[in-house]
Amino acid sequence: MASVEFDIREFESFCDKVQELDGKADTKRVLEAGTNQLAALYVREAKKRTPVGKRGSVKAFMGRDKNGKAIYLKYHYNTQQTRNSWRVDAAKITGTTAAAKVYNTSRYASFVDEGHRQEVGRYVPMLGTPIGGVVHGARLKKPWVEGLHMTDAAESVVDKNAGRILDRVVRGYLRELNK
Repeated sequence: MASVEFDIREFESFCDKVQELDGKADTKRVLEAGTNQLAALYVREAKKRTPVGKRGSVKAFMGRDKNGKAIYLKYHYNTQQTRNSWRVDAAKITGTTAAAKVYNTSRYASFVDEGHRQEVGRYVPMLGTPIGGVVHGARLKKPWVEGLHMTDAAESVVDKNAGRILDRVVRGYLRELNK
């Protein structure tokens, strides 16, 4: 889970000056619009960096029954679930901070993002190279799987573009005032 936050004190003083010029200034609406645009940029960048594979199913060899007949288990997978699970709540203004909560509802998104431990030598039936359309499994070899840091990359893009986006929102608002 992440949130997009920025300090709005200078922006509020600017809006106070605009209000002195014209009584119809709606600073809260402008702040919320700017924060929502920053949150949308965050989600867009996080989605771009969230890995996806193909959808489908695989037959995994599970062993043999007491008669010697092979037992297979069919796994279905949808690797786009994490990418499609990004959500954003509407912007809220509290004191001198405007924030919009950005999060991923997928159970394992944090492990993909930050990395995770794994038990070396553990057998995983879904891993391995298919032989004749059947995956025969493999053992885990590394104790740590490095994360992809999707949220860090998205946050740096938001930080880099925040000034430009907020400037565009304010300019649009000022154009509205001139009408």
